[in-house]
Formats: sequence, C-alpha cells, structure tokens
Amino acid sequence: LVILIHIEIEAFSTTTTKTSSKSSVRTNNIPKNYNHPQQRRTRIHERRTSSALFTTSTAVAAQQQDGSASSNTQNNKQPIQLSMMEYTTTTSSSDKSTPILFLHGLLGSKRNFNSLATTLSHLLSDKNRPILGMDLRNHGESPTGESMSYDLMAHDVIHTLDQHFSSSSEENQKVVVVGHSMGGKVAASLALLYPERIDGLVVLDMAPAWYDGDCVAWSAVRDIVQSLATKVDMTSCTTKRDVDLQLRPILPDPALRAFVLTNIESSKDSSNNNSVDWSIPVSTLHHQLSTLAGFLELPEEVEYTGDVFFIAGGQSKFIRSTHLPEIQTYFPNHMITTIRGAGHWLHAEAPDDVLALLVKYLER
Repeated sequence: LVILIHIEIEAFSTTTTKTSSKSSVRTNNIPKNYNHPQQRRTRIHERRTSSALFTTSTAVAAQQQDGSASSNTQNNKQPIQLSMMEYTTTTSSSDKSTPILFLHGLLGSKRNFNSLATTLSHLLSDKNRPILGMDLRNHGESPTGESMSYDLMAHDVIHTLDQHFSSSSEENQKVVVVGHSMGGKVAASLALLYPERIDGLVVLDMAPAWYDGDCVAWSAVRDIVQSLATKVDMTSCTTKRDVDLQLRPILPDPALRAFVLTNIESSKDSSNNNSVDWSIPVSTLHHQLSTLAGFLELPEEVEYTGDVFFIAGGQSKFIRSTHLPEIQTYFPNHMITTIRGAGHWLHAEAPDDVLALLVKYLER
C-alpha cells in the first residue's frame, strides 16, 4: 500500500493529481488517531539562530577519528563559495517571484536538474521566474571541503546566495528550495537554520532523519560509495569505458552506472597519453558517510512553520512511516505525496509527475 499523507495545509488540495505518466499521485488526510509529537510552542521564525551552534555528533566523531587536522582544516568551518548556474534567462521577473533553488543528491551535480528546471520555467505562470542550481561542496564544479555536516553545507548555500545577490537590491534574498536525497537534507537544514531565507521547501525522497545500517536504502548508497573508493583501480584505466567495465560487477544497473560515470574526467599526461580520474574527492565522500547518514542535532523548540512538501518514490524506502514523527516535529505544516512506481531518482523516472506537483506547490 502507498502511504499518502496530508497534514493541515489549507493551500493544498486533497484531490487526485492528474499526470501524464502511468504512475498515480494522490493525497489523503492523515488519520485522526495518529499520535503526533507534542506541538512546539516556540516558533523558530521568531528568533535567529546561528548555525555555528549546531553540529552533528557524527561530524565531530569523524574529525576525532581522522585525527588529521591539517593547516587547511581550520577553514572547514568557513563557508565555501559554491558553483551556481541559472537554468533560465530572466528578463523582467516581477518582484514577487521568489527564486527557486535546486539542490542535487550524493554523487550528483546541478546539471541533474537542467531538463526539469528548464521545463518547469515554461509551465509556471511567471515565465521569467529565476530558477537556480548549485553544486554542493565536493561535487560538480564546487570546491572541496573535509567536512560534510549539514549545517556547514547549509551555510555554503546561504553564503553563495549572498554573493550572488550582493549586487542587487535584494538583501537577504529568500528562495524556495527543492532538494533531492542528500540535497533534500541540506534543503531541510536551510529551512530549520535560516527560516527567514526560505520561502518554501520541497524535499524529494528523503527524510530529515538519521539512517543506520538497518536501512536498506541507505546501505545501498553506502556500498556504492565504498566500492568507488576501495574497489575501482583508476590507475589501470585510460578511458571512461575502462571504468565502466570495473563498475559492472558492482553496479549492474546501467542507468545508475551512467550516473556515477558523470563524475569521471578525462585528460592527457605529458606524453599525450589518455588518463581518467574522479572529478570529485571520492575518498572524502567515503570518510564522511556517517556524517551524511545523519542529520542536525537541534533544540526541541526548533521547527520550520512554512509549507513543506515531501514527494516520495513509491518504490523507494527512504521515507518510511517511522519517519513521520520527526517530519511532524520539524515541519508541522507539511504534506507527503507518493508517486507510485517511481524509485529514489523520481525526478528522472517520473519527471511529468514531479513537474505537475512542483507547479501545484509553487502556484498554490
């Protein structure tokens, strides 16, 4: 059975969403006897909290375990200027059109949303609404960083937005953030740590929760990253095809393998011989897996009271019924919708459904 939940968001309709693909999308009211966590009285909107106060225990443990605090480590707590792109060319967007920001998942990049974001721009009533994408630290064209705690990655995003809008009249520009997987946790962190900067939140197939070894979905991701770091011999590869051949026993799924191979870069050595290597620091991602599996540690009163939309893949296991109390605690005004038949990469597997839901949320 597909669990589809709607919690006290008057702006959302509870009718079935019609989409062009074979998957179906529905929303139902949550049962009245559902045991919600105690309602929070203090609203995070009423106070500003520095992200420096929040650090995941896994990030601290990872730093203690590494024991290699080099001279560059002191910069780990400093925000990184991320690589950003605008998917559409805006000309005369109205002042009321809040920019939309897409954040990718682990091993992804801002280009993962290129097609979806471009199509979205044509479906919105404001054709000139800014739609942005960023490469998170240690991904795509962004710089590297030793730590990947979610408070630091959220700080990276805010720092990059501040730099991007510094020349405009929009000081402390708000955005509607859409995040997938790891990017969904970064997006959720942004809403909880910087609520005054977030005008809306959409999370694609991820819960604001800690995933352990018992979670089959997370274990699969962990195994992939571990294999990339320990089982692929890049010194014996001269072409992307060579890497692909090594990956086949590890990743039988050709689509997933092609996704991983987007992180391969080719070059020539001094003798003009071909060589390939990872374009991202795979060893860092490997060492930070426990941090990425975690989430923020926050005081009980912290919550984001804006409208939040969780979109789950029906064939994915990343959002489970056991996550509902945490979701309700952090985001009391949320809705969860499941796209039946879609997996974890639902924006690639069911783009029409995701687009229809995004438009409905953005223009509610």
